[in-house]
Amino acid sequence: MRYGFALLLLLLILNGCKLLEAVDEEQNRALDLTLIKQSVVLSPDEQTLFVNIGDGGIDIIDVSDTASPKILKNYPADDSSYGLWLSGNRLFAANGMEGVVVLDVANPLLPALLSVIDTDDENATSVSVTADGTRAAVGTAEGVRLYDVTTPSLPRYLGRYDTNGTVYDLRFNRYNSILYVANFSYGLEILDITTPSNIRELGALGLEGSSCDIEPDAATATLYMASLTSALKRIDISDTASPEMKSRYDAHDGSRLWDIAPSSEFTRLYLAKAGGGVEIVDNSDPANPKRLALFDTNGTARGVAVNPGETRAFVADGEEGLKIIDISDKSDPRRISVLNF
Repeated sequence: MRYGFALLLLLLILNGCKLLEAVDEEQNRALDLTLIKQSVVLSPDEQTLFVNIGDGGIDIIDVSDTASPKILKNYPADDSSYGLWLSGNRLFAANGMEGVVVLDVANPLLPALLSVIDTDDENATSVSVTADGTRAAVGTAEGVRLYDVTTPSLPRYLGRYDTNGTVYDLRFNRYNSILYVANFSYGLEILDITTPSNIRELGALGLEGSSCDIEPDAATATLYMASLTSALKRIDISDTASPEMKSRYDAHDGSRLWDIAPSSEFTRLYLAKAGGGVEIVDNSDPANPKRLALFDTNGTARGVAVNPGETRAFVADGEEGLKIIDISDKSDPRRISVLNF
């Protein structure tokens, strides 16, 4: 045993301790997440999680055992990955100057490249796909582009709209005739996309605080918007020509609000707050939301997803990695596990 230890020590010295350095580098991978919101996308079977990690690309994670999540695959990005959308077995990744990468993720261990949607010289910052999987909207640093993705290997350009600001998030309405756009510099823009070659603005609402995430509630004609520096806004979109802010929610803890994950009926909202963690909000009375709990993730929470049963929250905690939280008791969330990106 003594000679074996001496031999191991000699090998480490001769190799400049490369083995130890490699381990340290893997555990402390530096990620550039400057102004990047992380999309946390849970597969319908709740077995797989997809997370964009900036210049680190996309991590595909096995979460079938939430106590022991495992990275199945890292898919690199030529630029930085800014946002994700899962449509069936197709994963759309807005990867900056690379455009939008479309992957077949039916086998998460072997993601297959189907196509790359070229956004020319515009930085792809967000992506959304219709429920039927036939159209994709791509947000860029300059506006919105629409594509026919019925055949994912052959995406077809349909039209564009200039926003004069970076699009951080965008969502189709239930009829795929309207697009709600979070303009980082301006606020909310509502676009008529019935004629893709002639997209026009229906209405807009200027908002303070750098708009970065939107969640439309079709049942109540309400849209919730996350703003980095001025918290959560509730907007009435029943009149698309004149959207109106109805209320705002701010816990006044100085945190930046990056992402919103609503329950199925919007009775609860889960907020990813950099510097604050994950906040669980009772939204049963939208005019008077109340904090149920705040779970400090010890990092910079930039994205959150919740399973349909609302028992687990998955948090992209910046460089701190993935945090999985037991939210069965909404007033007492507890950490289950941590996984480094």
